[in-house]
Amino acid sequence: DKKIYVPGYSYTEVGRNLFPKNDVLKDEVFDQRFLAIILDTSNHRRISDERYKKAAYIIKIDHHPDGDAYGDINLVMPEAGAAAELLYTLFRTKAFRKYPIPDEVARYLYVGIVGDTGRFQYSAATAHTLKCAAELYQYDFDPQKDVYYPIYNKPLSDFEAVRTVMNNFRLSEDGVAYYILTQKELERLKIDADEGKAYLYLFNYCDEILVWCSFCEDKRRGDWRGSLRSRDVTVNEVASHFRGGGHRLAAGCRPKNRQEIKQCVAELGQEIKKMGVK
Repeated sequence: DKKIYVPGYSYTEVGRNLFPKNDVLKDEVFDQRFLAIILDTSNHRRISDERYKKAAYIIKIDHHPDGDAYGDINLVMPEAGAAAELLYTLFRTKAFRKYPIPDEVARYLYVGIVGDTGRFQYSAATAHTLKCAAELYQYDFDPQKDVYYPIYNKPLSDFEAVRTVMNNFRLSEDGVAYYILTQKELERLKIDADEGKAYLYLFNYCDEILVWCSFCEDKRRGDWRGSLRSRDVTVNEVASHFRGGGHRLAAGCRPKNRQEIKQCVAELGQEIKKMGVK
């Protein structure tokens, strides 16, 4: 007779209609005794709802290599390409195998693996990642119709966002490309701070760009949402200097202002020089 709630941000980066909307909960819901299960979040600063602190017990399930041990149980598997891969691995253990995975849940897990590994392009994707995806592929859902089309189908208005990013990105002398979207620009483009990083893919395959980043203003939190990407340069250490963290080649951060954005870009440039990446 347990009640299960899913608070936090509704995830829209890889498709607006792939997942149910998150629950909007009143404070009194958190006044009763509850268990908090926190997924895919490396450190406590990145947890989207501060009310998790009221939990009687916390379980952290994550695949990021760095971060805080903020849970009473911390199930961390850095070798997993996605938190969804870790969850599926857990569900196939002897303790959980007796509980069948519904087709809808299998689709969610498949989406999680596809999204977090960039369609299996990122170095985090392993043979085990592909094995998990192959097993999930056998469930009753249509990968083209129910996964790939919702993820990659874009409205015509999306081209305006692409044009804005390509016309306004900057490239430092060290090879750091970055774009900044203010709250006013996000409102004009009809996207939010989370969706603003979706255009980082535009910079994935350019030899002159060694690190690429997005910085989107988040008026609700009063700071900026930063996303850092690279092929060879370590970025999560720099991210940790700005209230963030993540994987070695893909991380997030929360700069307080434009000055910190400038400092973040400068530190990434220093990291390029230190590693001697060309």
